[in-house]
Amino acid sequence: MISEHQTNRHDGSKEILQQEKHRTDLQRSLERDFQRQRRREDSHHSFWRWMGVLGMVGWPIAIMTVGGALLGHYLDVRFNAGMQFTLLLLTLGAIVSSVIAWSILGADR
Repeated sequence: MISEHQTNRHDGSKEILQQEKHRTDLQRSLERDFQRQRRREDSHHSFWRWMGVLGMVGWPIAIMTVGGALLGHYLDVRFNAGMQFTLLLLTLGAIVSSVIAWSILGADR
């Protein structure tokens, strides 16, 4: 037979287990909320970081390509060469700037 003292002790241990389960659930819930908040902050910083990378990569490509085309056009007019220098320096500017952009992106990872 189970005494009243043993029954109360058994009920007390159930209550303790329920409290521990509640604490564990609360800890999981808080950890999940913290992870969500970190992901939101990371995604916000990640967006602006990638916008910066896009600017670091995009401007050199545009400037070198247009610069090559302008210099090529000047040389074509000066030496009456048709469009040879324009196409050559436009292509060269695009290739060199793409290599630079590739190295920037490789160093950023």
